[in-house]
Amino acid sequence: MTDCMTDITAPRRLDDSSRRLLEAYAASTAVLLATNPEHDGRIDRLHDVDGLTDDELPMLHGQLLAAGLIEFDLNDRDGGVYSITSEGKRLLSKTSEAESESDAA
Repeated sequence: MTDCMTDITAPRRLDDSSRRLLEAYAASTAVLLATNPEHDGRIDRLHDVDGLTDDELPMLHGQLLAAGLIEFDLNDRDGGVYSITSEGKRLLSKTSEAESESDAA
């Protein structure tokens, strides 16, 4: 019998492409909030991310949405906006802490 809760509760690991897109959302949001602290943190979908091809982006967005690392809100007929979730921020923080520890070793 498979323990379904293992998949939900186990720490997530991102592949390089997913991490790169999540980091791009975090960086874009940080720049926006630095210039406008009153902004709600939601931004247009990222279409140009260094190191990622246009063909990869739809799949990566879907994976990040399904994992609950970014959220999508439909704002009007023209499209929606995205925001990084607290889980996405937490995962990036853990990833950068682990990278810092491995660099120090």
